[in-house]
Amino acid sequence: MFPILKTHTKMDRHLDSQKETFDAVWDYIIEYGIANEDELRLVCQINGSKIESLNDVIEVRTTYQDWEHYKSNMYNEFGEMIG
Repeated sequence: MFPILKTHTKMDRHLDSQKETFDAVWDYIIEYGIANEDELRLVCQINGSKIESLNDVIEVRTTYQDWEHYKSNMYNEFGEMIG
C-alpha cells in the first residue's frame, strides 16, 4: 500500500500565505503597542480571524487604513523610522 501524499495546491499556498500575513500583522500590532493580545482576541472573536479584522484595529487606533499604509508612513525617504 502506498502512502497518500498531500500535494499543495495553489489555493493551499494562498491560504498559507494569508496565515503568515495574519500572524505577522498580529505580532506587529502587539509589538508596536497598537493593541494588546486580549483586544485582538476579542475583535477576532467578534469579526473573525482575518486580516481585515486586524486592519480595522489599525485604522481605529492609528487612523491609517491598514497595515501597509501604517508601515509606509513609519519610515522617511531614507528608510529611517519616524517618531
